[in-house]
Amino acid sequence: MDLRDAAQQGNTQALYCAIKKDPGVLDKIDKIPFVETPLHTAASKGQIEFAMEIMMLKPSFARKLDQDGFTPMHLALKFGRTQLVLRLLDVDKGLVRVQGRGGVSPLHYATENGELDLLVEFLKACPMSIEDVTNRRETALHIALNNQRFATFQFLIGWLRRAWFIRAAWLEKKLLNWQDGEGNTLLHLAVLLNEPEVVRCIVNCISVDKNIKNSANQTAIELILEKMHKGGDEEIRIKRMISSWSIVTLCAKIVSSPLPEVPHLKTFISSRISIFEKCYIFVFREYMELGNDTRNMLLVVATLAVTATYQAALSPPGGVWQDNSNAATDTGASELLVSQPSHQAGREHGSGNHGLGRTIDGS
Repeated sequence: MDLRDAAQQGNTQALYCAIKKDPGVLDKIDKIPFVETPLHTAASKGQIEFAMEIMMLKPSFARKLDQDGFTPMHLALKFGRTQLVLRLLDVDKGLVRVQGRGGVSPLHYATENGELDLLVEFLKACPMSIEDVTNRRETALHIALNNQRFATFQFLIGWLRRAWFIRAAWLEKKLLNWQDGEGNTLLHLAVLLNEPEVVRCIVNCISVDKNIKNSANQTAIELILEKMHKGGDEEIRIKRMISSWSIVTLCAKIVSSPLPEVPHLKTFISSRISIFEKCYIFVFREYMELGNDTRNMLLVVATLAVTATYQAALSPPGGVWQDNSNAATDTGASELLVSQPSHQAGREHGSGNHGLGRTIDGS
């Protein structure tokens, strides 16, 4: 039995028999630039155990392209071998970014087919894979629109706007204004598709530049005006959404609708972003951009402020003994304080902290 047959049947015993006969058999395959490796065959057939054995013996096979320009993960996606895709991802998270034929990565392929569950796993494993582009300069967002995967597009937009890792704000602005091979941004594509809700979703993002021109030297507004001359009222709705949208009306609309409760991560990411989320995402992003020394200084200041506030709460003005206590209690307390001066010292120390709290508060 040759290696191809062994991979198709998932026969790991036959694999090791082939290695015993020729210890360099896997190395010989690896030296061929474009070849169907046993891992490619196992991936297309869904032979998980065999595929994991090959991944252990020859990890480089996972990034190799066959004669058709596909990696094993591409083939697993093509044939719906979802469990095998996730197992490959566990071993090497970077496989999400390996580009095959046409510059299409596994993330692009999952986007094209609207595989939201896989997209969640891909972005969790490798967040920066969202910035990869195909040979046609299409991002995953462009691919979603071109294939009319609007739910997928909404998910990707939501994920991008909620991200708060280092350079997240820069990445959001870059991708939302990215131009494909024809110079079209996401806003251009949404207008060309005559999809008002998609246009609304895009213009909700304040980092979107509505004045970018495509290869035909047209902005999104100019595209709409051209369509209006040809007739139809759908374009008028889109024009109104673009031209009349402002930050004030956007904030008012978001405040009037609270953040919905969502049961799943993919649903939450696709949901509308509230004004409160926008605030803390902004703060987190700014915090991530700070240097380590600045961040440490802020943490020290915050800790001191919290400590001072806590100590002030433990030592309120007038002490913990109240005037309405009965005589017996007051007498017992006096004897306790006299016999144990350390408690008095503790009160004085607490009062000192309380004074520090007043100084920080500026009173």
